[in-house]
Amino acid sequence: MKRKTLTIVAGLTIACAAAAPAQSRNREALGSEVVVERSNAGSLRGELIAVTADTLWILTQQQLMRMPMQDVLEVRIDRRKMGAKLAWTWSLAAGAISGLLLTAACSSVTEDCGGVFVFTMGSWAIFGLLSAPSMESVRYQSIEYPRDNSRWQQLRAESRFPVGIPDGYSVIQR
Repeated sequence: MKRKTLTIVAGLTIACAAAAPAQSRNREALGSEVVVERSNAGSLRGELIAVTADTLWILTQQQLMRMPMQDVLEVRIDRRKMGAKLAWTWSLAAGAISGLLLTAACSSVTEDCGGVFVFTMGSWAIFGLLSAPSMESVRYQSIEYPRDNSRWQQLRAESRFPVGIPDGYSVIQR
């Protein structure tokens, strides 16, 4: 029983460690992923390439698009923080691992340990259920234009080319 429990715990630990790099992508050389709400044509999702005083450049589906600032209502920056789904997943994984470890520790002392896993898993599930929605709200940062000009200038730091678009790029104007 103890060997089987340790094998399960080791497998869950390896699975959690393998899932971690998917969330922490190396995006240092790229611009932030953004959703741009436009006044005339709905929303647009893509990578923020460059920002100037009058223009946003967004890379979508391998097309570089130029948008005049007067057409932009809001930009939502995906800050790549943990969202609700990942918080819930980690909560359940922590509950399963903690429950298995506590059950294994309890079974080394006594035979009546059936409720330890259920209680531990239930506690972690309730914690995850209560905390996951708040994690989703910190994932995105919204910047409105032109009412929030001081924060609007922060977009340059989020772009791939903070000093402006390099010469030689083909641009599709939308």
